[in-house]
Amino acid sequence: MNQDIDARIFKEFLQYDLTSGSLWEIVEIFERHRTNFKQEISQYQQEITQAKQELSSLRESIKQIKTTQEHQDSIKPKPKKSPKPQTKNKTALEDIPKDYKQRILELELENRRLEIELRDLKQEIELNARESLSNTLNKKPTKDRD
Repeated sequence: MNQDIDARIFKEFLQYDLTSGSLWEIVEIFERHRTNFKQEISQYQQEITQAKQELSSLRESIKQIKTTQEHQDSIKPKPKKSPKPQTKNKTALEDIPKDYKQRILELELENRRLEIELRDLKQEIELNARESLSNTLNKKPTKDRD
């Protein structure tokens, strides 16, 4: 993703005519990209928040299923029937928590990936801001004093 961002900015600078423009136009380009980065960061933060909420709701539903299953197991006496039907019921009840656990793992991985991407974007914005500021300060025309 960082390479895509770098490629977009680089392409925009290649199209920029240095002889006809001013430094403020270059600063404007950086500011525009900075604004876009901020929007992307807020979107990632929203996605992280949603993933955390979904993760907590899935954990809560797993707890409820476990308590319900334990409650049902303690109330019902175990019927002495053929082993095959018990196996079917047992696997059906076990599959639900496995699915939830798998979904939780996927969400945790997605959450971690988004946090890393968010951190990278923040660092990229800080770096671009520093570079923009140093470029602006280094290339600012000085007034001649008489």
